[in-house]
Amino acid sequence: MRTAYDDMNICQVCIEDNYTFSEYRDTYVTYDDADDDNNEEYDDDYDDENVYRYDYNVMDILDHTSAPNERILPDTAYYGVELEVEKRNTATSDTTYYVDECFSEPRFAVLKSDGSLSNGFEIVSAPATLQAHRLYWEKFFKSDVIKQLKGWNTDTAGLHIHISRTALRQLDIGKILVFINDTKNESFINHIAGRNAESWAKKSPKKIMDCVQSSEKYSAVNTSHYHTIELRIFKSNLARLGFHRVLEFVDALVHFAKQTSISKLQYTDFLEYMEQPNVRSQYPIFYGWLTRKSYCVGKPSRKVDWSDEQNNLKEIA
Repeated sequence: MRTAYDDMNICQVCIEDNYTFSEYRDTYVTYDDADDDNNEEYDDDYDDENVYRYDYNVMDILDHTSAPNERILPDTAYYGVELEVEKRNTATSDTTYYVDECFSEPRFAVLKSDGSLSNGFEIVSAPATLQAHRLYWEKFFKSDVIKQLKGWNTDTAGLHIHISRTALRQLDIGKILVFINDTKNESFINHIAGRNAESWAKKSPKKIMDCVQSSEKYSAVNTSHYHTIELRIFKSNLARLGFHRVLEFVDALVHFAKQTSISKLQYTDFLEYMEQPNVRSQYPIFYGWLTRKSYCVGKPSRKVDWSDEQNNLKEIA
């Protein structure tokens, strides 16, 4: 089954014969509606000069990015972030200008329209290492313009993270598929993600060998992209700690998948991995969250200002 128009379940054969995927609407639609999506009227819906069209290829102006002097290996993971946001009532006509300015020097992200949002846009980052993300999102999180946006307290906005396939073996992808979709891990995964968004990130039991198949776009782990796999499970988060907690979880999951066996893909195995001193020191925000939520027994890092979550739009960290 596939999903058309966000909530209609359509069989695979009917989808292939009568529907096509609309990037503008972010769902399957009939061919007639898809033709309408390409009409000029859709260009007028979002005439903000700081926001590119939904189908713009961000790699035309963005490059793979690492932190200064960071050591890059052949299997270094790059992460592409799509942070969907809605405008608050306090947003002004130049809100997108000031958001765009946060990522202009150096050019690290661009803004794109998104048909799934009511009155917002998505911030699409360059493919970047974890260290680069920690560095180049700071101006945005420290800016005043962020107060004109909302993410967590919406029904529309999500946070999607792409993982470069060059960092993963097929076996690693299979392990990630199994881990994210295992019903025994569901409560843990949903707690981290902040939602159980079946409409946007469907879960279903997986086998390791499912890594060789291309999934539906709306799968929790979308493997239909050629260069990346995409985690679609997360709720949008404009709290600095909440945002970086998710990024650290994804990086930890990638490295966990590389070293764990196919028989150790339960969330308890992952927590044992996170308890290793050399691991938890790499992810101070995520490990601190695990301890504060009683998943792990250690103490939150003193290097993290946990009061920060209370000062940033009261979003969940």
